[in-house]
Amino acid sequence: MADKKYINQVFEACKALSDLTQRYPWIKPSDIDFFSPVYYPIAIIEMDFDEQSFEDFEIVQLSVLRFVDLGITSPDIISTSMGINNPNYIYNVLQLLKSYGLIGNSGITDLGRSSLKEEKKISLSRVKQQFQLDALNGNLLRIDQNLISSSLISSNETIAIIGHLDYLDGVPSEYVEKQIRNVGFNHFKKYRSSILNANVMAIYDIRCVEIQYTKCYLLKLNSAKIPIVFGKRYNAVSNMEKDRFFWQPLSYDHTSPTFSKNLASEDIPNNSEAATTYISQLVLMLKERSANVDFVEEVKKALHKWNNGLSVSDSQISFHPANSHRCATVKIDHTNFIKFNGVLLSYFDAIIRNEEFLITSPRLYGNIISIITNDKYIHYTTVAYRELRKKVDAATIAKKTREYINQNSLENLQGEDLLKSLFSFFRKMNSLL
Repeated sequence: MADKKYINQVFEACKALSDLTQRYPWIKPSDIDFFSPVYYPIAIIEMDFDEQSFEDFEIVQLSVLRFVDLGITSPDIISTSMGINNPNYIYNVLQLLKSYGLIGNSGITDLGRSSLKEEKKISLSRVKQQFQLDALNGNLLRIDQNLISSSLISSNETIAIIGHLDYLDGVPSEYVEKQIRNVGFNHFKKYRSSILNANVMAIYDIRCVEIQYTKCYLLKLNSAKIPIVFGKRYNAVSNMEKDRFFWQPLSYDHTSPTFSKNLASEDIPNNSEAATTYISQLVLMLKERSANVDFVEEVKKALHKWNNGLSVSDSQISFHPANSHRCATVKIDHTNFIKFNGVLLSYFDAIIRNEEFLITSPRLYGNIISIITNDKYIHYTTVAYRELRKKVDAATIAKKTREYINQNSLENLQGEDLLKSLFSFFRKMNSLL
């Protein structure tokens, strides 16, 4: 079971890195210095606020409110002026308007005037709603960019192998609430129309329900001083499956030319001092842990866990100096593929965009393995796959390829035979579309 969990962790890390470079093509593999899963604190807060709602007036109610606005509050005068020979009915309408908060003892209220202006009965209702808050930056996360709820866990559920600072494991709710009180409840009105409903009028209370942690990925680029922490977001309203789950920074250093140039359009908050400190400390902790890693052993394990259909000899692995986060470069050829599995297609998908393919593992603590090739069979097969990807999504190709492999009993094909078979299949699929 433990081995399966580790395989999943390696696969998740490699897929996250691939997805990031696909979503942000300006992130080039050659510029990536450091990549590691980490835990990031998210506060679940509950907010109490008054929210306006709008409802059509009955014509008599609207007419009576207009009389009150003119300073006329006598049921007798209003009923006579309206041609209604029933002052008691008007009295009841006045009481109803008073219960709505539209009129008071001294006449029409501000809410009543707003209702007259809109010609809609405006009412205020007390609402309780929970939101996700970046516990270090104090920013509410947009509803359409929430972190996946299933990924949020308590500190005692986190995995020790993944980067996590002890001093933040026990962040109390009081810490977050203190930060909220320091900026004031009105600070959160800035989120109206983006996160909060535009009709929110007054915020009365904000409480931190709990601190949870989500598995994110820390990315350090050579061209940027401060790393970025990417969280996996969920957009339930997206019509496109590929846009429902996506990686996006929680914040970034706005003084960085690299990030400011490429992320400005996404309206991502600036790092707070606390976030910058946390990220910097995570990097230091990961580097300290990596000092005790047997890279020869862990690189081999990572390669196998990433793709057990790939067999690489020691002579194909070049280990880098200890001060380089590219811990190894692996030069592969067609003979290294000893059986087909779906990971091979993700490899093709990645090297369409870049000349090298990067993989990592939580046990490498941010260090990266670079896979390169100049093998003609891999090159030709990738070209055929690239042409097919222009017409068909990766999931469909993977499904059709597995069916082809199974139907033709090709599970044991290796090396040149395997790549030639895939090349022919991709070309055939492409010609049929």
